[in-house]
Amino acid sequence: MAAAPGSSSGANACIPPISDVWKEKNLRQMIGVLDSRGVEWTSMDLVRFGDVGLVERISDAPVVVWIGVKPDTLSGEDGLAAAKECKQILVANGILDVEVEMRESVVVLLLSNYGLV
Repeated sequence: MAAAPGSSSGANACIPPISDVWKEKNLRQMIGVLDSRGVEWTSMDLVRFGDVGLVERISDAPVVVWIGVKPDTLSGEDGLAAAKECKQILVANGILDVEVEMRESVVVLLLSNYGLV
């Protein structure tokens, strides 16, 4: 699989207009859902995943809100419920073609340089 990472800042041109609404409304609401459910999340990114050979252009690959969660802190059932609630936020805001997925994730700072970070 090839992935073109996006960001909640909307800086990636491969991510559709969700980026404009993302900062203003959806991101805050999703953080509220995760926090209210006690999800120990580590990151939230807009990404595209496309199978090499099946997707001609990365812009044809589906957009996913990819939520990182600390390992061993969330059951599958609770993760599914939180993901469904986050998806409902997108649908309520007219964003029907973006999925929500969770993964175990640990964020580690590997480089410290004030010019880069």
